[in-house]
Amino acid sequence: MTFANANALSTTASFSTNGAYVLRLTAGDGPLSASDDMTVTVNGQVQPLRIESVAWSGGTSSVLHIRFTAVAGQSYSVQCRDSLGTGSWLKLTDVPSQPLTQTMDVSDSTVTNSATRSYRIVTPQQP
Repeated sequence: MTFANANALSTTASFSTNGAYVLRLTAGDGPLSASDDMTVTVNGQVQPLRIESVAWSGGTSSVLHIRFTAVAGQSYSVQCRDSLGTGSWLKLTDVPSQPLTQTMDVSDSTVTNSATRSYRIVTPQQP
């Protein structure tokens, strides 16, 4: 936790991690002092899942690349099936929890340009 200016009469506080924090304000004028505690609960803003791009790589063997933003601290499973309306979702791969929010690149080399395949990304990671 960091204060913008801990000595100012009015300031802001920044928290790097979700959780419950106890803040103590202490004021004094020399011989006398007083303090009071306040509990602050920090819940990070949940970002919606965003697929950045879906593209074929060129070359002799085509590979489909799915790029999405993985939010720090969340795990994902990328699933696929050959028909959108029927069949079971199959796990293509898992994306473990990352320390920072970042773009992830998941590839599917088992599909061809002519195949119909649907994909979904779920969080948390599925068994």
